[in-house]
Amino acid sequence: MVTLGLGATCADRCVSVCPPAPHPQTLTHFNTESVAGLAIPVPPFEEQHRIIAKVDQLIALCDALEAKLNQAWQQSETLMEASVRQLLVA
Repeated sequence: MVTLGLGATCADRCVSVCPPAPHPQTLTHFNTESVAGLAIPVPPFEEQHRIIAKVDQLIALCDALEAKLNQAWQQSETLMEASVRQLLVA
């Protein structure tokens, strides 16, 4: 039997990125007993490590892009404030 879980960091990212469902549904027939006998295909251990490495790489890229976006936003705010200040002084 394979038990799958998310680390706290990944779970935090998923919760912050995924918007809540507009109309959440309760699946009463989808419980531990109903899925206990299902065979869930899991990639080989080496492939899992490659997948994790790629996801880590993509998350790092997203973090870098987010930092650049925040920096650009701050620079645009500074430029706008300076422009308004210049207009008021002139």
